[in-house]
Amino acid sequence: MGSAEGSVSNEGEAIRRTIHMMRAVAEGDNYAFFIKNLDGKYIFCNAFGSRLISKPNAEIVGRNDVELFGPDAA
Repeated sequence: MGSAEGSVSNEGEAIRRTIHMMRAVAEGDNYAFFIKNLDGKYIFCNAFGSRLISKPNAEIVGRNDVELFGPDAA
């Protein structure tokens, strides 16, 4: 195996480990995990985050802080 092939294999393994780690964090029960787009709208919320703010995921994704919490809280 040449060095270029070995490098690609190592990079692929590193990507797989990173994805596995991100899934564990995002789906874990110990941390709220939110992702927003550049417009400030939520594009992801894990189950713990949904429980934390007492709203189902369908009411979170696609909205911004003002829409979720009101202008005074955001």
